[in-house]
Formats: sequence, structure tokens, C-alpha cells
Amino acid sequence: MKKTWVQWFGSGLLIVVLAGCSGGGAGVSPPDDGIDDGGDDGGSVDPPPPVSPFTPPSEAQALYYVIDFPDDFAAVKDNYNVGPATLYADLPRPMAVTYDGFMEILIASTPNANIHSDASLTIDMVSGAMSGGASNFIGWVYNAETDSNELALYEGDITFSGGNLVAGLTGDTRLDMPVDGALNNGLQDFTLTGTLDGRLYGAAADGLYAGGSYYGIGRDITLTADGVDVYGSASIWALKQ
Repeated sequence: MKKTWVQWFGSGLLIVVLAGCSGGGAGVSPPDDGIDDGGDDGGSVDPPPPVSPFTPPSEAQALYYVIDFPDDFAAVKDNYNVGPATLYADLPRPMAVTYDGFMEILIASTPNANIHSDASLTIDMVSGAMSGGASNFIGWVYNAETDSNELALYEGDITFSGGNLVAGLTGDTRLDMPVDGALNNGLQDFTLTGTLDGRLYGAAADGLYAGGSYYGIGRDITLTADGVDVYGSASIWALKQ
């Protein structure tokens, strides 16, 4: 699963993405029609495309995210609930358990973005304390300069630290997972703080999901862009290693 760095928006956009990643240059002049127009402009060359304000991925990162990532993501997202919710009384104590998966952050304004990263965390099944993080975020973001969506890298990371495991009303295992971090896509600075809430799944705590959001009613997380609160959500899906 751990590869170098949702869905892409059509084959035409893939061509645009890869052209941008490979640093495509000037356009091609039209063929000579043999007619002398009486002038010599030194050759007709298309103007260079506008420079993106976002941090571009490498060609390898773009190819992976567009072609292979959707299947890798689905393999975890569609299988984290490997069984009924794990009973708190059945947690695999006293061991610590490591989970690998993916984190997704949806930014609903300034501008809209949908970004993903590998994520890894370890949970102490006795204390409930969690540690780990997510970094190397990549995803689609709207570029106002070109009036199109393009891929951008987000420098920085989100850390998971602290938290706890508790028994729910039906005896299932609930988790509170604090998150904190900062990201930058070359144009904007983002911060994410708050707590993701979720559950463990399977007889041996084999899967994990946690999420939080802020869309104007209730607030699990605080997401800012250039210091201003914005709407959005954060989620993590992971499988035990």
C-alpha cells in the first residue's frame, strides 16, 4: 500500500496533468501554407501556459494518484469494517496495535479541494493512547488562473497524539483521536485541529474508522485556510498490520 506519491475527472484531464508534470513548453506553429503575407514575425509560437500557483506533483506521483491510488484507497475504505464493532472487553490487551491506511481531507471552500495521504497509527490497547500521522498529501484543487482542476502537493503533516478508547452503550469500542497539523499547497496555508471519533471493527480489532467535520452545525474539527475558518471534514480508514 505504501507507494510514492478521487477519482480523476476524465481522460482529457489526465493528459493535462501529465503535460503539466513533464513541464510541457511552447506550442507547435501551424504548417506553412506557402503564402507570403509580407511579414516576418520570426515564427509563430503559442504563449506559454499560465504558471500554476500550486506545488505540482512529479509525473510518477501524478500517475500513481490517478491510476493506482483509487484501487488502493478502495481496498482499505471498503474493508475497514472487517466484522462487527470490536467489543471493548475483547480488545487485544496488553499489546499495542499498528494500523496502516489513508486519510482524506475535504475542504469545502477557498477553493474546494479533495486531498489524500497515507496514514499510520499505533494504539496502546491498555491506555488507549494513539500516536502516528499522515503526510505527503496530494489531491485535486481548483485553479482559478486556468479555470480547471489540477493536482497539487501539500507540504506538512497531520499528527495523531493522545486519545482514548472507551466502551459504548452496547459494549462496542469507541475511540477519540486527536489530530493536529499544518499543510501548504504552494498558495495557501491550512491548519487542522480537533478530534476524530470512530470505532474499531472485527473480533481482534482488525479495522478502524474515525472522522470529524465542521459544516456550520456542530464542530468536531477546526479547519482554517490562511487563518480563516472554512468548512470541511477529515476521515481515516485503516487496517491492522
